[in-house]
Formats: sequence, structure tokens, C-alpha cells
Amino acid sequence: MILICLLSILSGVFYHLGGIGKPYPTKLRDWGCPACFIVCLYLTAGRFTLQVALCYLATFLLSWAALSTYYKKGIDCKWQNWFFHGLGCGLAALPLIWVGVSTLDILSRSLFLVASMTLVSEFSESVWYEEFMRGFIFTASMVFLI
Repeated sequence: MILICLLSILSGVFYHLGGIGKPYPTKLRDWGCPACFIVCLYLTAGRFTLQVALCYLATFLLSWAALSTYYKKGIDCKWQNWFFHGLGCGLAALPLIWVGVSTLDILSRSLFLVASMTLVSEFSESVWYEEFMRGFIFTASMVFLI
């Protein structure tokens, strides 16, 4: 549990640093958060076969895609953008169905991400807090899948 907490904090830091831009590359968010998530999954599953590796790779790539967009046109994000961002981040775990994670657990995590990312983003006045929490929630919510 301590490692999951530390990886969730690291994911929050990656999410924020990737959002700052120069001198930090956006890939810190796009690759760092999914990497933390996948490591947490591995730590809790404790098995690693070719099938598991391929599902983790697919989840990593879909998470990367979901984290790299806010589904927006224009400058400011609205609640709808955070809704779809959270939904995309949650549904990125669908490949895990092939290693035994239930569809209901993935959908539950997705709904949690939709609600928590939208609420944090809409009611916070601090960009640092918003970004950190979205990254933290992204990885910490893996508990829905174990």
C-alpha cells in the first residue's frame, strides 16, 4: 500500500510537471502517469506473462492517448471537457478485461474518474492542486481494479 501511495503521488507530480510545459516535457504526464499506474497494477497482480504484458502495453498506450487530450476547442476547459477526460482515462483500462479484471470494476473506476476529475477541476482555484490531484486520482484509482 505504501508503494501504491508513493506511485500515486509521483503520478500527481508527473501530471503537474507535464502541464507546466517548458522546461518540462509534456511526456512526463503522458508517459509518467500510465507508467505509475501499470507498476501499481503489476505490484498488486504479482504475475507477468506475455498476455499480461500485452494488456499492460495496450492500457499504457490508451492511457497515454487519454491523458494527452482534454477534448476541447478553445482556451478554457469546462466541466464537459473534464467529464470526457475522466471517461477516457477510465476506459483506457478496458484491455485489462483479458487478464481477468471485470468490466464492472473498470466501469466503476471510470465513473469515479469522471466524477472526481470533474469536481476537482471545476471547484479548485489552484492549477497546481487540480493537476496534481488528477494525476494522483488516475493512479490511486487502480484500487477499483484489484
